[in-house]
Formats: sequence, C-alpha cells, structure tokens
Amino acid sequence: MASYKAVLFDYGNVLCMNQLESDVEAMAECLRIELSRFKTFYWQLRDEYDVGAYDGREYWTKIAKKGGHEITEEQLRKVIEFDNVGWSRPNLVMAKWADDVRKSGIVTAIVSNMPSDIREYLRSLEWLPEFSHYTYSCEVKSVKPAADIYMHCLEQIKMRPSEVLFLDDRQMNVDGARQLGIDSYVFTTAQELQPFVRAAGLPELSFNALV
Repeated sequence: MASYKAVLFDYGNVLCMNQLESDVEAMAECLRIELSRFKTFYWQLRDEYDVGAYDGREYWTKIAKKGGHEITEEQLRKVIEFDNVGWSRPNLVMAKWADDVRKSGIVTAIVSNMPSDIREYLRSLEWLPEFSHYTYSCEVKSVKPAADIYMHCLEQIKMRPSEVLFLDDRQMNVDGARQLGIDSYVFTTAQELQPFVRAAGLPELSFNALV
C-alpha cells in the first residue's frame, strides 16, 4: 500500500516535454525579434502571464514592444498558437503513470504555473489523463514557489502536507513545497524516478507507453 494519499504533478517538463528550440525560434521570428533577446523577454514577463496579471494580448504586446514592434492580430494569433503547441508534447510515460496512480485510488492533482491560454488549450489534448484536481496559477493568482498555490491545492483535495508527494522539475519549486512539509521530488526523467516510485510503494511506471 502506498505511503502517499495524493501525488501532485507539475505540468511543464513533467507531464509534457520541454518546448523545442524550433518552437522558440518560430515565436521569435513571428514577432521579428532576435532569438536571444526574445528568450530574455519571454521569461522576464512570464510570471505575470502565468499569474493572470496579463492576458495573452497584453503579454505578447509587451514582448513585441520590447522588441521594437507593434503586434498585429495575425501575429498575436500565431504566437499564442506556437506557444500552446510548444507546451503540449506529451511525456507519455508520465501521463500514463499519472492515470495509473489515480486509478489505483490515490488522489492526483496538477499544480502548475500556467497562463490561461495554455490552460484552455489543454482541454483539447487527448493524451492528458484525468486528474482529481487542477490548481493553475492563472486561476489562484499565485505562482510557485509561493506557499499559497500549494496550500490551495491541499485545501481542495483535503490533505495534510505529510500525506502528499509533489513532483516538479525545478529545485526552487520543490524547495517551496518542502518548506510546507510536502515530500517533494526533483523530476528529471521517468527512468530516474522509477526507484523512488518502487520504494514508496506507488504503482510501477510503464515504459510500454513509449512503444
């Protein structure tokens, strides 16, 4: 029997793969901004986008202006699409495992820094399994590693920190959760996670999802 009553998943770089360099290049080209400058602008303003302080129009308009341009409606539509698609390529092993964990009777939840445009796009993804609960930064107006985004999730699933495992690819987000007493694991690959899963008595990861 598993020692955890719930498993919380980050979305980006855990359930989905990282954006490809070609995704980033496409966004930079769309806005006519040199690639390295675009990457800087993209992350400089990302927390505000993730937390809902900016909607997609405001976020991309500000990036375009930083690059010295006004944004057209066509550019806005395309750059949002490029961004959405870039964050929608599945980590099939982890998606399958999340589904197996939920079906085993363990509560599952997504806790993710995510803007509303991507949150809406996720609804169309057939590979993303069902979760018991979803906590997105754009809805709760808080981004990891702030304590309140984790607490919101715990309140929704009615769990104590000691009953929960959290998986995230960023050390600072793991540290934020650990400060609340949540057992947390820095995710790199499903293969490296496997020994931890076995030791915790959680359902086995199935690498058949890659076939």
